[in-house]
Amino acid sequence: MAQHTETHLLPHWGYTKVGSRKIPAWKPALALGLLTDGGASVVATLLTTSGSFNTLAFFVFLVFLWAPLTMLWWVALVDRKTVRGATRDPEKSIESTWYSRAAEGVFHDLMIIMGLGAVVTTWWRPSFDMSWFFLGACVVMMLDFALRYAVIKARS
Repeated sequence: MAQHTETHLLPHWGYTKVGSRKIPAWKPALALGLLTDGGASVVATLLTTSGSFNTLAFFVFLVFLWAPLTMLWWVALVDRKTVRGATRDPEKSIESTWYSRAAEGVFHDLMIIMGLGAVVTTWWRPSFDMSWFFLGACVVMMLDFALRYAVIKARS
């Protein structure tokens, strides 16, 4: 019963250590997310717009990159043991096993598709941009993974 009470007292977002102090992990994640968001937005704007700096593009990147970059910092900073409801050993869970098996199968498919793509494009020079081929291969791999995961989960 004591462990349940301790778990109930944990914050939803967990803590991170700064020196010898524990602070809520969302605070440094938010600050670092905003800093990296500004830098990434400047770089993205300069790479995607022609001519002078486009302020509208900068703010669009700023808005859409803020949440993912903040979450990325939170994942990097948070101590899992301080997050309420977090699985104790996620790498030992059945879901982790399903994920690993699906990822292993997709990796082999990826090697086959990329190898065949390299062989085919050696003789045939497509008239389209090759980035579309890689984008398509990425989408196929995601669908392949989702299907493999669902089949492995259903069989377990």
